[in-house]
Amino acid sequence: MKLKNDFSKLILLILLLACSMMVLSSCRLWTVVELNKDSSSENEIIVTIDGEERGLESYVDSIWNDKIISYINKEAIDVNLVIKEIDKNLDAAGEKYGIKEAAGKPWKFIVKGKGKILSVNTESRNGTIDVDIEPYDGKKDLKIQIGPVIRGSSIRDSLNYISFNNFGNQIEYAKFSTEINNKINKEFLQNINFEELEGSVIDFQGIFVVQSSEIVLTPVKIEVIGGRK
Repeated sequence: MKLKNDFSKLILLILLLACSMMVLSSCRLWTVVELNKDSSSENEIIVTIDGEERGLESYVDSIWNDKIISYINKEAIDVNLVIKEIDKNLDAAGEKYGIKEAAGKPWKFIVKGKGKILSVNTESRNGTIDVDIEPYDGKKDLKIQIGPVIRGSSIRDSLNYISFNNFGNQIEYAKFSTEINNKINKEFLQNINFEELEGSVIDFQGIFVVQSSEIVLTPVKIEVIGGRK
């Protein structure tokens, strides 16, 4: 009789252990977070720049006007002149007016000019406008990115005072480019209703690359200077 009771207890113990394992297997692991953690920098991306940890958004804000915009203002060439030279010979135009950070990379050109908006393309989040530059002939001369998604790293790659070597690694350098593109949206693009500007004349400044024979410009400035013409 005692043997039977011991066997019953053993079976019960096994069942209890099995149930405990099933409960534990369904549990989730949770991260303990300090309740007094400072939330002001919760979304700030921290990167290493010149050996110092910096908040990336704050860093881009700090250099936007004094370094990025002032540099582009100083280096910008009339877009009509650059496009005429590109039509003759892309590499010759690049040697004369362009920037190429490494062999095999596309030429980048810092330009300024005026143009008429022929069409507004917002079917994708990488919105663009087709622009006819002076003298107007009704044909598209270039495409300007208007966001909210800005593709490429043409602004970052054209800066002559900072490079990959200033950052902790390649991932941080890529995040730097993304933050510059985000800054373009926050600084002026999100405040412009492009849907209402077809036919309007704009003053623009930025950097373009030639992609599959199409000129695509990333702007640092777009200002409406005339109504529909």
